[in-house]
Amino acid sequence: MTALLSDLLSDLRYALRSLSKSPGFAVAVVSTLALGIGANTAVYSLVRGVLLRSLPFPAPERLVSIRESLPEKGFATMVASPPNYLDWKAQTRSFTAMGAYTTQDLALSEGGEPERLRATLVTTGFFEALAVVPLRGRTFTDAETVSGSDREAVLSHGVWVRRFGGDPQIVGKTVRLDGDPYAVIGIMPPGFRFPEDGPDVWVPLAFRADVATQRGAHYLSVVARRKPGVTLARADADIAAVASRLAQQYPNTNRGHRASVVELRESLVGSVRQSLWMLLGAVAFVTLIACANVASLLLTRSAHRAPEMAIRTALGAGRSRIARQLLTETVVLAVGGAALGTALAGSAVDAIVRFGPADIPRLAEIRLDGGALLFTAAWTIFAAVVCGLAPLAGALRRAPMSSLKAAGADASARPGPVRLRRILVVGEISLALLLLAGAGLLVRSLARLSAVDPGFAPGSVLRFDLALPESRYPDDAHLAAFTDQLLAQMRRIPGVRSAGATFGLPLTQFSFHSTFRVDGRPVDPANEPSAQLRVASRDYFGTVRIPLLAGRLFAASDRLGSPSAILASRRAAAKFWPAGDAIGQRLRFGARSGNARIEGEIVGIVGDIHDEGLSKDLVPEFYASLEQAPTAIFSVVLRAADTGPALVSAVRREIRSLDPSLPVADLETMDSVVSRSIAGPRFTMLLLLVFACAAVLLSAVGVYSVIAYSVAQRTREIGIRMALGADARRVRELVLRDGFRLAIAGLAIGLPAALALTRVMRGLLFEIPPTDLATYAAVVLILMAVALLACWIPARRAARMDPLNALRGE
Repeated sequence: MTALLSDLLSDLRYALRSLSKSPGFAVAVVSTLALGIGANTAVYSLVRGVLLRSLPFPAPERLVSIRESLPEKGFATMVASPPNYLDWKAQTRSFTAMGAYTTQDLALSEGGEPERLRATLVTTGFFEALAVVPLRGRTFTDAETVSGSDREAVLSHGVWVRRFGGDPQIVGKTVRLDGDPYAVIGIMPPGFRFPEDGPDVWVPLAFRADVATQRGAHYLSVVARRKPGVTLARADADIAAVASRLAQQYPNTNRGHRASVVELRESLVGSVRQSLWMLLGAVAFVTLIACANVASLLLTRSAHRAPEMAIRTALGAGRSRIARQLLTETVVLAVGGAALGTALAGSAVDAIVRFGPADIPRLAEIRLDGGALLFTAAWTIFAAVVCGLAPLAGALRRAPMSSLKAAGADASARPGPVRLRRILVVGEISLALLLLAGAGLLVRSLARLSAVDPGFAPGSVLRFDLALPESRYPDDAHLAAFTDQLLAQMRRIPGVRSAGATFGLPLTQFSFHSTFRVDGRPVDPANEPSAQLRVASRDYFGTVRIPLLAGRLFAASDRLGSPSAILASRRAAAKFWPAGDAIGQRLRFGARSGNARIEGEIVGIVGDIHDEGLSKDLVPEFYASLEQAPTAIFSVVLRAADTGPALVSAVRREIRSLDPSLPVADLETMDSVVSRSIAGPRFTMLLLLVFACAAVLLSAVGVYSVIAYSVAQRTREIGIRMALGADARRVRELVLRDGFRLAIAGLAIGLPAALALTRVMRGLLFEIPPTDLATYAAVVLILMAVALLACWIPARRAARMDPLNALRGE
């Protein structure tokens, strides 16, 4: 045992000395292994955490989301209306529990500075469907969600710890939300985050007494748990049958409406599935290139060590002794690559969680996947070990004397290993072309998306959100008075040029569609027109610079009690009044402001905005006057010379002077809002671009190693050519031509594959076809330039060779 340990230590010392004599080779192999292991593990951890890992609930496969659709009007998915939800719950037989929820912000004033909490309003059946049990206390009863008379709250574990210090006696105590007292009845466990944005508090969702009249108001998300043995198809048929009956029973509101069931996990991650699978495929290509590069480097080193293996064999070294030495060297490289790859994977996962876009669901739950790390490391190390033992296989196939003769032979006499290295490099270039083409398409797509005019000017604009509690602002008069005073004080802040307010800030996932009727037009209750409806103050349009196209904007005379004014977007005016007579038309919307329906006369036409996303089509929109239809929840926008910390501090100070208990949320620039709206495409593009650059770099290293080795083995040939009159230019051309052949072969294989595979990216591209010729031309030129640059150093070295020294050395 002692002798074996001594031999192993001796092998280890020899391996370290041998590798220290070739530091470039060691660094190249270790870093390449680390890149393959780290990148593959990080992306697989992301894909597994988002797409593959089960939801953290009991029997998650039985959890479903129920949603509506209205194909006739282009709505592929819709949230539900309260009456429809109640009918689904009463008439279906496929579910053990069904609950509905919606979101709202509430102000918390206890436990520190005022803070806006993300609240989820839930019905009974919500917690039962998820089968989650509170850490302390209980959840809501039927009576509490039906009557709405009891104000009760269930706190998230995070808020319980952050704002109340984890006080175990908090259950049963009262906290004030939006100025109203709420009794804390429960604390949820630390891992519970549903809906996915991680709410801070859950409160009962009680429907109004006239809930039956709200069949056209869609604002509820619905979650349910299938009964054991009930398939997804059966549950879908059950809910579809109920929706069909409702369409016949209530044609004015439900005609054309359908309902469907989808797995809850699919409903959460469906929007990012394609991009994440594409990233996993891309990183798999990078890992293949890394393995090919390591194989090429090790094969090159094994060729250089062929004489050594032949001499050691001739001197009587046994197969096991040589194998153990080669294995030790390879394991040293592999362990170094695995260790560095593990560190790289951990850092990459942390960076993804920290900087990833907020629209990736379950992002905060992503952790380094140990299984993926072990599998990737084992696979990569296995490939390295196989290639590292190549010299042993070559030495043992021949007798000692023939091995010595073979050791002195020219490389050209042993074409097998050389041919294998060239095949590996050609494969690397092909895969690099695939990745670079995909990254190039996404870069051009993002450039087109970023160039889209959002319809307003986000530069030099600061925004923030406010929610006024009903206890202190009970009616329209109080809301209007506070809004007027707030905007007046904002305008007095030094550097502020204008201030406005709106309910429905662009590019913030705002969606509030309402049906409307036009005075003087025949009414078709079953096919009423609908449009996006916003509320804005008179200075809002000038602050964000939405242009006035015709008529006038809201004026100071548009106040409570005066005739109501409405503004129409260009798209709304063109769609509903193609004759150009929109101004002067009187509208009555189905939506309410407080207890009054919104109605008024169109007094002006303003420009269109991309409010649902820069890649989305423009939709018709109307604006009601904030002064005439006050709302408790709104966003304030300030155009200022400087939107930095000084303005932020001044805003907080002014709001504290108006209402010290009022929390300010989402203080940021509108440039940040626009940037965040394309964060998802930018994230995918950046990761794919990083992988493509890594692939190109690895391919360049592969080309360089093959050409450099070829030059070294052809030293005698090059010396003879130069002795016979070949000048430096011809020698350079000879070497560059060799690298050019490799690049052409790789491009010839990779280009058709890229044209075929990038078609799956069609859904990720904006105004760029998957076969964009400019992108492919640029990719081909880049790879050709990189390949020729990788050949330039060995070509220059060959051209500077002294023919006498070359022949003497041979």
